[in-house]
Amino acid sequence: MVTGIVFVPLYMGTHTFPGGFVEVRTLELPLKGFGAPPTLAHVEFLSLSPVDRFKRAGMILGACLLAAIIFIPVPLVHLIIVPGALILGFVFALIRLQQREIFRSVVGRCPFCGTEQRFTALGRFRIPKALTCSTCRRQVVLEEPTSEAPRSPT
Repeated sequence: MVTGIVFVPLYMGTHTFPGGFVEVRTLELPLKGFGAPPTLAHVEFLSLSPVDRFKRAGMILGACLLAAIIFIPVPLVHLIIVPGALILGFVFALIRLQQREIFRSVVGRCPFCGTEQRFTALGRFRIPKALTCSTCRRQVVLEEPTSEAPRSPT
């Protein structure tokens, strides 16, 4: 659920992915860097149904349970790894259950160096989101749209 953000979706649709149907939403948001004029970024995020969230949580819990089972016969190490894997599995599963919307992609031009690129944005869809330019290695911030947001030069 997106709270506190006013936006007009550019695209809303349903796509088929290996796990089934997922709603994909697209926005244009300003990408800002300190001391540089903002640019536009095209952001896609997935709206996950409760079933999709349970699948994602089950996958991470299953991976941690598998790690715990693998380390049971290892002497001394199992005293730390097994409980740690079980605890982390449940914690990560709870985190994934709470993620209703997650980033799919962020494509835009770096405000500092001007390189068009796909930024790495993982996890829950939250704005503002700090990103790093892969070319100049400077931090840029994906922010809420404002009335003075730049227009796309197309």
